[in-house]
Amino acid sequence: MTGEDRCAGCGHAPHRDLCRAKAPSGCVPLDMAPGVTGFACYRGARPPCPCPHGWCHSCRAPVLGAAPAGQDEEVDIDRDSAGAPAGTWAVRALPDTSLACRPLRAGEEPRAGEWRGTEHHCTTPAASGRAR
Repeated sequence: MTGEDRCAGCGHAPHRDLCRAKAPSGCVPLDMAPGVTGFACYRGARPPCPCPHGWCHSCRAPVLGAAPAGQDEEVDIDRDSAGAPAGTWAVRALPDTSLACRPLRAGEEPRAGEWRGTEHHCTTPAASGRAR
């Protein structure tokens, strides 16, 4: 990774699968006997990286992950779309550095502290089976 591949705001690796801020895995290797390794695993939730900066797994476009209220799935917002007149999402930063978004109705303007964003629509077949 190069220096440009890091979030300008927090320095995290933008690819969520590689980010060091992500909580560690729940699996711990154990030495069971000489030459035999096992794993102790728990099924607890693994919190995601709080950094919104990332890129599309398929086309590698820079995106921001923003969570709509009441949903677990994030919406990928094109990073360079901030303030775009055609943006259909109102995006805002939360205190923990993550982003939240809400859909804008026709003619509605973003509220104070929000900006317009355009959802990323990738036309390249998914490399990993998921958008991010």
